[in-house]
Amino acid sequence: MQDKGRRNSEYGLENYGINEAGTVYWNLNSPELYEMIAQRGEGLFSDHGALIVDTGEHTGRAAKDKAIVREPASEDKVWWGQVNKDFSQEKFNALKERMMAHIKGRDLFVQDTFVGADERYQLPVRIVTELAWHSLFARTMFIRKNGPKHKPEFTVINIPSFTANKSGNYVLELIVNDGRLDSLPVTVTISTLNSRPVADAGADQIAGQSLILLDGTASSDADKDPLSYQ
Repeated sequence: MQDKGRRNSEYGLENYGINEAGTVYWNLNSPELYEMIAQRGEGLFSDHGALIVDTGEHTGRAAKDKAIVREPASEDKVWWGQVNKDFSQEKFNALKERMMAHIKGRDLFVQDTFVGADERYQLPVRIVTELAWHSLFARTMFIRKNGPKHKPEFTVINIPSFTANKSGNYVLELIVNDGRLDSLPVTVTISTLNSRPVADAGADQIAGQSLILLDGTASSDADKDPLSYQ
């Protein structure tokens, strides 16, 4: 893991379990980030110099996709419900472990910034991203200042190439509304588990020949995965 840029903190990424990233770019300024965005093909620049990026299908916050880890230190400070949905510590730890493995070998961008204009209540915040334009976004949004060593009290790790999908059985629920009443819910179970293929060696044969050929062409796989034979 190689550091470049302007690291102004003794609190390294290893504290989050990030130990095998590629190059970590610390606190690059805006011109440097513009250059990285161009080199990495993350966006386009208009005739007026404005940066244009494709955010994909997600153009705003996804409130229903947010979850908060339920743990003793903050459990009694959260208004739990449909908006603030809980997520167990065990599931979070497993998800984080998978994300840290996904980061291996990938370049990262770090911005050590602050929130809160009033220094009496200011909070040091660290933003870790895998895209240069996300780092530029954070650099523009939050407060930057020179001074003593930065020690983050709040950290955002943003790795959009990581997906939390995991093989298993998922139950989806549908409710429709006619403007007055909700329907009864109906559920559909969707399995993402890999099905075991079925082998078919053909018809029985009588021994007596030196070479026995098995016909496996009738073998099948419910997931339509390509088959190999041995």
